Amino acid sequence: MALAVTPRTSAAAEWTVGFLCARSDWLLVLDNVEDPADVAGLLGRLAGGRVLVTSRRSRWSPTLGVTALPLDLLPRADSIELLRRYRPDLASDDPGLDAIARELGDLPLALHLAASYLRAYRAEVSLDDYLAELRRSEVVRHASLLGAGVGDSPSPSHHVQSVAQTFALCLGRLDREHEVDRAAIALLARMACMAPGEVVPRGLLDRTLGEVEPLRRADGLRRLAEVGLVEEGGGWLRLHRLLVRFARQAALDPEAQPDVDRALIECGDDAEQRHLNGPALAAVIPHLVEAASRAADDARNQALLCRATGQAWYGTANRGGARQWLERALVISEKVFGPDHLETAVSLNSYSYVLAQVGELRQARPLMERALAIREAALGSDHPDTSASLNALGLLYMDEGDLEAAQAMHERALAIKERLLGPDHPYTAHNLSNLALLLWTKGEHAAGRPLYERALAILERALGHDHPDTITVLNNLANLLRDQGHLALARPMYERAVAFRERTLGPDHPITARSLHDLALLLRTEGDLGAARPLFERALAVRERVLGPTHHVVAISLHDLAVLLHDQGDPAAARPLFERALAIREHVLGPDHPDTVATRRALAEMAGQGSGSAAGS
Repeated sequence: MALAVTPRTSAAAEWTVGFLCARSDWLLVLDNVEDPADVAGLLGRLAGGRVLVTSRRSRWSPTLGVTALPLDLLPRADSIELLRRYRPDLASDDPGLDAIARELGDLPLALHLAASYLRAYRAEVSLDDYLAELRRSEVVRHASLLGAGVGDSPSPSHHVQSVAQTFALCLGRLDREHEVDRAAIALLARMACMAPGEVVPRGLLDRTLGEVEPLRRADGLRRLAEVGLVEEGGGWLRLHRLLVRFARQAALDPEAQPDVDRALIECGDDAEQRHLNGPALAAVIPHLVEAASRAADDARNQALLCRATGQAWYGTANRGGARQWLERALVISEKVFGPDHLETAVSLNSYSYVLAQVGELRQARPLMERALAIREAALGSDHPDTSASLNALGLLYMDEGDLEAAQAMHERALAIKERLLGPDHPYTAHNLSNLALLLWTKGEHAAGRPLYERALAILERALGHDHPDTITVLNNLANLLRDQGHLALARPMYERAVAFRERTLGPDHPITARSLHDLALLLRTEGDLGAARPLFERALAVRERVLGPTHHVVAISLHDLAVLLHDQGDPAAARPLFERALAIREHVLGPDHPDTVATRRALAEMAGQGSGSAAGS
């Protein structure tokens, strides 16, 4: 037996209890319960059947014995079917139906109202016209979502037939006279500045309201859940896209957007410093894109947001996205800050770095040199930011094969860091590591090893054993030990680096590919060619897919895999890889770069001798 009642009075509640206690195998539906106190007494006195409570609340006291079953948005196919129930003349594969469902975020009430509107005005409004109206108007204020056209299609549960009014009722339960509700409204306002319908990481939301103590923020989020305005998950929150539009129109807090922008710009800086990475970084990107796209009225802020978006894309190994946003940031920065401003220097550095990473070394160099000149003129030659530019130039010169110039840059950068920050600072460790990398590249292993070991000790002590910067130095030290012939020492370091990067960055990240490639080099050196080959091939596949087939790092994989194939006695398979590597290196690095020369020599040896081991890189 099923019975749906709404116990508005104590008399109705008592009658319901008496009726059900005399029976069994029943289902009682308590619809639209907003306050648990309204039903707590009733739930505690019933037995012998089931009670179903519908509510916008997502949190219930454990003392009530309630099992919460969240109702998600409709699957897209069901959204389309709901629309077609009112307009059966439309085909299920009509792209307009999918577009409308997407615009309404698959919200059942909004779909019901839209479908009623489309049926009532089918002769006057086409799907395309309706979709254009939704996109052009303040969507929650569109006549359709206010109930126009409902006519003979009333709500079966007699709920309010207006999306805006439904949201307003929920919001109206928050009282600014109460401190917790003020925190809830502030949090709602900041979530409304994020990308509509996207997951908002809890850490990002906390950044936007840092002046409010953590317990008060937690209370505010609890209130939002109580009034049915927010969806919660493990470490994240989400507002429905239509609720975002409604909250923006309500203009709940004039400080919300500046606070969100500030927090997002900080996320970009953290991504560039590798303090924010992996899934946590990926979850921030939609909100960065949203903020940067909406900031056109404030060019200075837009420049910073575009740069932060590019920095974040770069942190996820999306070089194309990084390049697009960082180029845009530089153009805006030069206009609004001026060509010699320190903010322009930051944008120059970030953009030139991504150019170098996509293999455009010649284009990157003058931009990086400009950034250094701006910083030296504005800050002097003994400043941490000047050191950062020196360090970036040193790495670029290394890629170009200009090792003497690179060494001068790294030594200057290290001297500044040691003088300003001290010998045991993590930033000093970074410069130690880069100078060690330069010495390793020059073949000066004995000089480079103590620098790596010192840098690793600093980072393990300051950042921990499982920090991305620590793992980078660990991997580089393993390279040096491998070249010194200390294979037994190097192997566990490589394996630790591969495991960490696969866990934190994923198997398809170019930094993970680097560790796979380096481990493969060690296995090849040990003579285990069969184990090395699949690692070389995995690294090559990732680099081609993520960086593009003509990137200079792809040439490294091509060359080293070709060496292995040659050593396995398969010169026919090795030759086209050497040829591809040579073409890339001649184009990107130039004909006289040491890596270009190594590949050219390997091909010549194959042509002239038909045997022998080719030179690696």
